[in-house]
Amino acid sequence: MPESKLISYITSDFQTKSDLKIGEMEWENIMNAKFDKFKKAGAIRQTVTKIWNRRYFKVGYLWEYKDEKAFVKCQKIFR
Repeated sequence: MPESKLISYITSDFQTKSDLKIGEMEWENIMNAKFDKFKKAGAIRQTVTKIWNRRYFKVGYLWEYKDEKAFVKCQKIFR
């Protein structure tokens, strides 16, 4: 597996547990449809993490890229 040269971390906050569940399903649908584009642009891997806290519902998305150019190309796909 190629070594990542750049890593980004994004978080999403949700009001309720059910909102978080819907958000997870939506994100999975997006990734199923677009991950090949991200890979071609230079994304190596994406990891989703739940951040557990009793007061809020949060998910973290860790992205690994081949290099800075890959990061910039993937930002265009996000938009």
